[in-house]
Amino acid sequence: VIKDSRRLFLVSISLKTFEKKQLVLQDQQLANLPLEDLTMINTIIPTDEEYKILCTHKKDLNDIERRMIVFYPYKKLIRLLIFERRFFENKDSWIIGVENIKSVYDTILQSNNIRLLLKTVLELGNTINTNYGNSRKRASAFRICSLVLTKNYKGKRSDQSLLKFVAETARSRLKSIKSDLETIESIRNDELGNYKEIINEYILEYRTSKEWMDSLSGELRANMKAFLFFFSQFVRNFSNEYREAVIYSSIIKRKFGEPENKNVKEIIAILYDFLKSIRHEIEN
Repeated sequence: VIKDSRRLFLVSISLKTFEKKQLVLQDQQLANLPLEDLTMINTIIPTDEEYKILCTHKKDLNDIERRMIVFYPYKKLIRLLIFERRFFENKDSWIIGVENIKSVYDTILQSNNIRLLLKTVLELGNTINTNYGNSRKRASAFRICSLVLTKNYKGKRSDQSLLKFVAETARSRLKSIKSDLETIESIRNDELGNYKEIINEYILEYRTSKEWMDSLSGELRANMKAFLFFFSQFVRNFSNEYREAVIYSSIIKRKFGEPENKNVKEIIAILYDFLKSIRHEIEN
């Protein structure tokens, strides 16, 4: 009845695994299974559409399809349990990830090395503009594009590098840039918005789980109710951490003269590249 042969093949493999492990379709036993087994069982459970088709053509079903029907009543329980297991497996990494991003943002804002280098670049830009520019106006605030211009400027002679000049000017007052680089490096491939997307997906599952609570009874219902309460508390705490990180992100954008809609990851990438180049100039 089910036309998708690949789907049936995967179900058959899951059924064989289910038999080898001698798993029992009973609420309490299912509740004690690890995520791996629950996920395997979930592949066996037919979708609502598949279930309707299977029930309509019961006489035409093969053995695999008949066994799929048996698993359908456990659909809500299995998905509730998968939601719970996945949450507990990943929750710490979300909190640690956001806290780490917030910590790096704070380092960028508080680092004396970064503050000194930005001041040096700003003063250099004002000196050049005042002496050689058309407007001869001094800039009062820093812009991230100044780092790009400073890094990429090449004079007619090899000794006219602005990057080298900044490095030499700040060298005596700079402490190890290595620490700042390593700190920023830790989040270069991470992005704050990704955590928001993940949590929003889990919140949708949470809402569905609340609607499915009536399908449970006794101890299972009590345990799931306690879990959902814990989840709501976690989301509240996570949201506070996330909001603080967003505030830090906004401050960084203002510090580097960028609009609020600018992706802070781009700013950090430019800053990291600049610091790395400064370190290279100092060490060579």
